[in-house]
Amino acid sequence: MNNTELDAAITEASKHDNDYLFYLLGNNVAPGFQPQSGKQAQKAGKDFFEQFQDELRKSVCRKDGPYEQLIKGLAQKKDLPKLVALAILSGAPTLGGVAVTTVIAAYVGLIIVNSGLGAYCAGGNEGGRT
Repeated sequence: MNNTELDAAITEASKHDNDYLFYLLGNNVAPGFQPQSGKQAQKAGKDFFEQFQDELRKSVCRKDGPYEQLIKGLAQKKDLPKLVALAILSGAPTLGGVAVTTVIAAYVGLIIVNSGLGAYCAGGNEGGRT
């Protein structure tokens, strides 16, 4: 994994809202969609994200993970997308047979951060979904 590649992926992905990030994610985990099948790609991205919530939470919300670093003042909010993406890359290198690339980690990391990292981690602790 290359830090420059991850930074570039996060910078580009941060220009988009979560709906578009799900579309981009869908195109990466289930390639082959045509431009006119955007809703299908978006659904594939959401389905992928939902399917692997437990594995993602274990990586992102673990002890000494990005959320705990934020709470303890060891990380700043602006650093969260990269910290979450790195946690995903190191903790969940494959999800359902899909190799988690830097780009996939950037998309998923931003979706989690945009949705609220605290709520995301609390959702896993309470057995709920965010």
